[in-house]
Amino acid sequence: MTLGQTTEATPRPPGVRVVLDVRALQEPMRAPRTAAYLDGLLGAFDADPLPGESFAFLLASDEDDPTTRFTNLEVIGRRLLPPSRLLRSGALTIDPFLLRGASLGAAWRAVDGGAAGAVYHTAGGGLPIASRLPTVATLLDLAPWQLPDAFQRSAASRFGQRLRGRLLRDAAAVLVGTDGVADSARRLLHLRRDRVRVVPLGFARLRRGSSRSRRSKE
Repeated sequence: MTLGQTTEATPRPPGVRVVLDVRALQEPMRAPRTAAYLDGLLGAFDADPLPGESFAFLLASDEDDPTTRFTNLEVIGRRLLPPSRLLRSGALTIDPFLLRGASLGAAWRAVDGGAAGAVYHTAGGGLPIASRLPTVATLLDLAPWQLPDAFQRSAASRFGQRLRGRLLRDAAAVLVGTDGVADSARRLLHLRRDRVRVVPLGFARLRRGSSRSRRSKE
């Protein structure tokens, strides 16, 4: 470095407003894989927040809030949902409408606060129907479509899983952990090839993209 020359740190890119369904984190015994994913993801966000980044959490109204321990996150709101799990398979049909209503307005003034935009992110749970936000879904389990005799026994569960498959097809991106899962997801759910992203589910890499995510192979 030449005498008198100064170096400037590269500006960090702005974060986004993330609308996130964290109900699985409230009841980890019901969905341990999803709960572990959310815990690791929020822990990575909490350890390395970006400027302008903020969160709107969707929670079940009858359970404790587990997100308060992530003290470095800027949380702009926590929206409470009725306990739709009590409807059992009927929740697959009701949840998309509840989630759409709960996410309305969650992106308001996100850009004014320094964010690059807003996104709805889900892992293992439901997706909002006709969402006004781009939706990113992490697909942790293909069992409902690989084993329809076990997971789609009733008319309500069959309809709910078909609706969930349709909403996944409409998502801006679907994240999976391996190329094999990507191939199975495209085949079972008829997902568009360019919307499936293979991202190894190591949270530091998923969080900041230090390992480049890639589209599933041709």
